[in-house]
Amino acid sequence: MAVMTYNASKTVTRPVLVNGMRACWVLVILWCELGTFSWSLRDCAWPDALLSTRSAAVQPEHVLVIADPQILDHRSYPGRNFLLTRLSQFIVDWNIRKSWRVTTKLRPDAVVFLGDMMDGGRFDMPASEYEAYFARFKSTFKLPGTVPVYYLPGNHDIDLGESEYFSKYARDRFVTHFGPLNQQVSRGNHTLVLLDTPSLVNEDRNRAELGMSYDQWTATPGGTAQFVQYLRPDHHKNGIVMFTHIPLHRPDGSSCGPLRESGTIRRGSGFGYQNTLSESATRFLLDHVQPMLTLSGDDHDYCEYTHTLVPSESRSSERAHVREVTVKSFSMAMGVRRPGFQLLSLAAPKRNNAYSSAPKGETVADRPCLLPDQLGIYLSVYVPLLVLSLLVLLLFRLFRPDDHHRHHSSSTHRRSNSISQHRNSDDVRLADEDESEAYLLPTVRGPNGSAPTFPAHPPRSHQRDLSFTFTLGGQHRRLRVPLVCLGMRRDMRGERGMVRAFAQDVVDVAWPPLLLFMLLAVWMFR
Repeated sequence: MAVMTYNASKTVTRPVLVNGMRACWVLVILWCELGTFSWSLRDCAWPDALLSTRSAAVQPEHVLVIADPQILDHRSYPGRNFLLTRLSQFIVDWNIRKSWRVTTKLRPDAVVFLGDMMDGGRFDMPASEYEAYFARFKSTFKLPGTVPVYYLPGNHDIDLGESEYFSKYARDRFVTHFGPLNQQVSRGNHTLVLLDTPSLVNEDRNRAELGMSYDQWTATPGGTAQFVQYLRPDHHKNGIVMFTHIPLHRPDGSSCGPLRESGTIRRGSGFGYQNTLSESATRFLLDHVQPMLTLSGDDHDYCEYTHTLVPSESRSSERAHVREVTVKSFSMAMGVRRPGFQLLSLAAPKRNNAYSSAPKGETVADRPCLLPDQLGIYLSVYVPLLVLSLLVLLLFRLFRPDDHHRHHSSSTHRRSNSISQHRNSDDVRLADEDESEAYLLPTVRGPNGSAPTFPAHPPRSHQRDLSFTFTLGGQHRRLRVPLVCLGMRRDMRGERGMVRAFAQDVVDVAWPPLLLFMLLAVWMFR
């Protein structure tokens, strides 16, 4: 059995091993960097089948909803040094670009960003820095010019609360680069209402400090509350879909459904953020907007919750239900292992008859889609494969010492020939063990003019044993253990040669995968 194993190992030559590992790495990288992203969306399709009003004559309109991409900048991780910060930005940007590449293959008719486009967009910075930051965001989320894109502000885009670090021009910059703070647009025969909820939080805090209800409160001119007050739900017969950055109020501990990774959304606030709107602000929005569906962001994880409200056109006790979906962050850096996005289908409603204004059947449908676990790919695929590759190469060198023997023997043979060629010369040249230096000695002649003979030095063994000195019975004793018994070679020249050979193996295996990484990065960032 030992002979068979030895013969089998001989067939694994270095070219076979190196090329096999190269091919393995290339295939794994192609799958993890490209294939797994496409595979993760294999079941991600527009929820048209859920629309009971769909007809072959009129195709539903498809709206892609993206939450909290939060493109990083140098302020995102203040505790990290410059190199680690830039590496973090590169890895996260690359992940977002890969995700966006496969997401846009769904060919949306329109795109809505639920805020927090840039992680440091609210901070005070020179105009040139903001322009470069914004250009980086736009280069990441490329779309054909024919696809309309709508943005609503998040608490990382404009101020929420007061701070000396926030720019006083944050709102003006947002309007200039992204569009209105509050807006309503018509898509798919429905009205999309996009709200500036960070500003609503600021208004709501002022209202609460004065102890006024929303009926008594005089809304800030041009603010979110005034924009909502001017909405007339009865003017939008086909229904309204409401978009907010900050989730609506719900009791603490409310379930978010099975698609959430952990925990739930709880009330809380701090520097530049508030987890949910207040109960009063939530009721104000639901009563005045009367949405069919609400889509929110900010929390980074997925959550479904159903709110109830009394329709504004009725004072009866009959209550309507409004489903809210908090959309997952699109970024791997926002504390979720599986980033995601939401698909929204809008269909023109059918009518009960030609004179009816009431829609018949479901006209709005949505579906979540999940992206790959990028951190899991790094920790569960790349790191184990790297460790395994190094171990295989090391074992190959340890159990295939014949290559080193041939190299060492050829070196010894060349050294012997060199010594023989110089033995009859007029000068005697002595070399050290590594033959790195030579010293010229004067010629010494014997009595008859012949070259003297020198006693041969005993051969120096390169194989050193392991020795242990101890005292037993009052006498010092030494125990020698030949390292050859332990399968260890103590030939220092051999060890250096093995280390160099192992390093060369690593380089030969690594350069094709690293080159592939570089080419993919150039392609993604082009």
